Amino acid sequence: MKAPDIDALYARALISATDWAFAHAVQRLGPCRDPWVGLAAALVSRAADAGHVCLDLEILQDQGLKGDGGEDLGITPPAAEQWQRRLKACPAVGPPGDYRPMILDGRRLYLHRYHTYECHLAREILGRCASGPSGLDPSRLASALADLFPEGAEEQQKAAHLAAVSRFSVISGGPGTGKTYTVAKIILLLQQLAQGRPLKILLAAPTGKAAARMQESLTALLKKAQPARADVAAPPEAQTLHRLLEYSPGEGRFRADAEHPLIADAVIVDEASMIDLALMHQLVQAVPPESRLVLVGDKDQLASVEAGAVLGDICHGPSSREALGVPTQALVGQDIKPLSRHIAILTRSYRFDAHSGIGALSRAINVGDADQVLSLLADERLPAVVLRPIGDWARIDAALEAEIARSWQTLFRNTEPAAAFDCLARFKILAAVRKGPFGAEALNARVERLLRRQNLIPPHLPRGGWYPGRPVMITRNDYNHGLFNGDVGIAMEGPGQTQVVFPGPGGGFRSMAAHQLPEHETVYAMTIHKSQGSEFERIMVVLPNSDLPLLTRELIYTAITRARGAIEIWADPELLARAVRRPLRRASGLRDMLWA
Repeated sequence: MKAPDIDALYARALISATDWAFAHAVQRLGPCRDPWVGLAAALVSRAADAGHVCLDLEILQDQGLKGDGGEDLGITPPAAEQWQRRLKACPAVGPPGDYRPMILDGRRLYLHRYHTYECHLAREILGRCASGPSGLDPSRLASALADLFPEGAEEQQKAAHLAAVSRFSVISGGPGTGKTYTVAKIILLLQQLAQGRPLKILLAAPTGKAAARMQESLTALLKKAQPARADVAAPPEAQTLHRLLEYSPGEGRFRADAEHPLIADAVIVDEASMIDLALMHQLVQAVPPESRLVLVGDKDQLASVEAGAVLGDICHGPSSREALGVPTQALVGQDIKPLSRHIAILTRSYRFDAHSGIGALSRAINVGDADQVLSLLADERLPAVVLRPIGDWARIDAALEAEIARSWQTLFRNTEPAAAFDCLARFKILAAVRKGPFGAEALNARVERLLRRQNLIPPHLPRGGWYPGRPVMITRNDYNHGLFNGDVGIAMEGPGQTQVVFPGPGGGFRSMAAHQLPEHETVYAMTIHKSQGSEFERIMVVLPNSDLPLLTRELIYTAITRARGAIEIWADPELLARAVRRPLRRASGLRDMLWA
């Protein structure tokens, strides 16, 4: 068995400079000259960058050593047991509970901090599942639930009941299943149960965009539900998780933690699928033990950009036959894991009926039925879901020009922010990748060329130049100005200079001079990852013309569920089928810790 050469892998750009440096640091600090330990260190560093919490040695043995693009590294790994013995012999590797750069837990190798996060998070979640809030009156709870939920909303009623009787609960469902409606009812339910006592409910989401959407939706729902009650007409302000947990950029840490917990009776977090392991660990630590924590999201969506697939791991155990969200006393004596009693799955879509093309397509993608996906996209009776062959730029340009005329014509003449944002929400291009001919950057440049050709924007602007109607997305958090990665604004003429308008709290808008913006980019097209938490009337999904490991079932599902009305997918049919058959796999030990 040929020994690996870390320097050669770095020279071939198969590992990054960070991976290379970490591997040599481990060997130097050990000290440990074993090249297989050095390779493991490089691979566990690379795995964290790719979103994995750990390096699973058994999976590595089964799948072989691959590059980021799926290419074979030409190295045959040792058996998992042999690799474990080599790692245990290195002083830089320790068992669970030890303080070493790397932790070996069975077949899984971790960076120390990720093992700590995972163990603490599992312990906190299971501890919260062990008991519910005290002082609940069952008869009052039953009466309030009956008063709040109409007939036909049994799933949402069970989910609200679960949130009331649990210190930890998860509400998962696809688009249009009533997640936000359920959250609004949970707020009303908790207020009724408080019997006039002032109640502190905190609302949050991972991004500023998701928080603003949560705020807007809940405000409308609560006004509709209780128009005469001033105390529930407006929900608490939804914040980003970083703001909720008081992240200090200067210190590089969160101020809210187990020793300095949040002051709250309940914390409700939307778009929980986007929360990575480190942030979820911080959130759970900061929520007081006696408070309710409610996570809301879609377990089938893409996982976070950073390490972990926490919501998917938490929701790993439930199946449709289990009595999810049923009161604990109804499950006594049944062989159901404790965590199952704290997860509610909403299955009925109120947006897409059984015959809807988007609804049928999302269900087929979720179960990995690629043949059904292609069949639906080819069905002329379903004009809202269409597959177009990638590679013909003339056809793509023609489709884009038609959508510009249909959706964005007035974007460049609007002087009212609300109308401009409504116009922008009619159509969006979603790309699987950022770079390359079919990436978001190239598609944005293509759109601007077409806009110049139609005389909708000035013809000789430099790249990144400002013009009325230019949509931009913030790509770096700016805490001083309250702008966060993922926030979208639209350029408009201001007094003497271009202003960029952003949605503000309470449904209003705020503006900022263009030159004051933090890092940003034009956003006619965005990556599918960046689209999470957004909805558009129509979307164009563009896949690359060659296979990549990131093309997964969850990526395609996330893309098509951003649309309310119609979808065009531009892709090679075989490549699309391959992506639908490929589920996202992130190495983690959290599932075993929660469900074993």
